[in-house]
Amino acid sequence: SARWERIVNFDEGRYSFTIHHDDGARLYIDDVLAWENWCDRCNLTEDVIIGISSGNHTLRLEMFDDKGRAAASLSWDLACPPITDWKGEYWNNKTLNGPPDLCRNDVSINFDWGRGSPDPRIKRDGFSARWQKYETFQSGSYKFTIFYDDGARLYIDDVLVWENWCSFCHLTETVTLTLTAGTHKVKMTMK
Repeated sequence: SARWERIVNFDEGRYSFTIHHDDGARLYIDDVLAWENWCDRCNLTEDVIIGISSGNHTLRLEMFDDKGRAAASLSWDLACPPITDWKGEYWNNKTLNGPPDLCRNDVSINFDWGRGSPDPRIKRDGFSARWQKYETFQSGSYKFTIFYDDGARLYIDDVLVWENWCSFCHLTETVTLTLTAGTHKVKMTMK
């Protein structure tokens, strides 16, 4: 077994901690257990998102090796910067599985990456994305125009209101929705 400890100065925010372990491991922040997978004969890379206040914090990683290969690593990065517009989350898979590989503030959802990628950290094919924000509406009918390549889904208040989860399509579609007055969560996903 082994234990590593370090004092790190953090800015306030949500951090994504990535722990690679073979076999079991535990992560403590300021002597409080923040994550644990004390497994036998496992070889995993796992992510956990933790909110941290600004200032110095003590990180402690503990691990044990049962048999065979042994490994341990810990890294972290801001999970998402401050969001003032659309919260854009991007994955290096087509199914929005696991924690996002990139989280950023997107001023609008109006992209045409062609054969490129949204960011150097995201592969150019086989990625997915989700954008969400809270928007205030007057009561009435609203026309949402969605340009997508490949599939897309639109949610209002986490309810699926439109979907075309197609492959190899390049389309622009419009959906008209009646919304009540007030603040609604608007979310769009694409692959």
